[in-house]
Amino acid sequence: MDAPRPRRLLCGAATLAAVSAASVLLLATPGQASLQNRVAAGQAREQALRARVAAQTTAADDYAGSVASLTARLSEIDGNLRPAQAALASLQGQLSQATAHLNALDGERAVSRAALTAELVHQYEDPPPDIVEVLTEATGFANLLEELTDLRDEERENRQLIEQVRSETGAARSAKHHLAALESHQQVITASVLAEHNEVDQLRESLLERELPHLHARSTAERELAVLEREQAPLERQLAQIEARSAISGAGMTLYGPIPTVYPPFTPHDGPYGFFPAPGTNYTYGEEPTIAAHLDALGRLLHLHLIGISGYRTPAHSVAVGGFADDPHTRGQASDTPGIEGVPQAVLSEFGLWRPFPGAREADHTQLVGSPL
Repeated sequence: MDAPRPRRLLCGAATLAAVSAASVLLLATPGQASLQNRVAAGQAREQALRARVAAQTTAADDYAGSVASLTARLSEIDGNLRPAQAALASLQGQLSQATAHLNALDGERAVSRAALTAELVHQYEDPPPDIVEVLTEATGFANLLEELTDLRDEERENRQLIEQVRSETGAARSAKHHLAALESHQQVITASVLAEHNEVDQLRESLLERELPHLHARSTAERELAVLEREQAPLERQLAQIEARSAISGAGMTLYGPIPTVYPPFTPHDGPYGFFPAPGTNYTYGEEPTIAAHLDALGRLLHLHLIGISGYRTPAHSVAVGGFADDPHTRGQASDTPGIEGVPQAVLSEFGLWRPFPGAREADHTQLVGSPL
């Protein structure tokens, strides 16, 4: 459970807590005022660059939405174009095969026609025996039947060959014409899809070209902002330390050593100054170890004996001691630390801490800078 709050007077706590940034500025030296002006100018420039980045981002995003929409449409068209091209290629292949088959049949028909012509010429030059000759020259009835059968078979075979070639040629020619019509129709479909693809792609490229200057402008502003932030960081740090020292001096305190930039892990100790978790408190959950490290550094450098009476609390415990079921203590993000009530916020900020709640009742409540309420 949390330790009870010690009842002791904090000399001048209300007066020390009332030291404001305005009073610090009134005490500023010429060098400090110059530094403040440089920092303010840098911050104004920083704000202008951030506005440029935001404006270019907004302009680029306007194009990006349209580009994304066109890209999706292009993908959809490509999904239609590929089957159309495949169907056209298949029809062209079938048409090529049908043309080759028709050419082969035309060749066979030419051969058959030549053979038939030769046979007709032969029959003209050397007519086959007629029925009378067959009857008179036949050596018998069997021979007669055989000669007649041969004549009929030869005539039937010639007629069948001619009809077969004619029929296959007609079918092949019909198939070729049908495939040619299908190919022509598919060419129109494929050309239409391809034309739409090219139109959408050109529009997309046009939007990308319009978006590109905004992206370049944003990139330039971001680079300038990064350089400015690197330049501003040490100036702001220097000014903050000067203001913190001024606040410490104005509060009647003394800073014993430089304010750290890196905080080692907190280790409990028995020294006269620093941070001392009260028995029964929990400073091991969430951000509590980091808060303890920052408080310990603050106590050592300001020669303060800071007692942590409440770190992490369960929701039920927090409600029981007057807090809330979802307050920063229940997330391991706060400490109640009597002894820091008189430390100005400017000084707390330099140690990475802040006092988020106003009023004397919450004057000992601290959290890490940037930690949510």
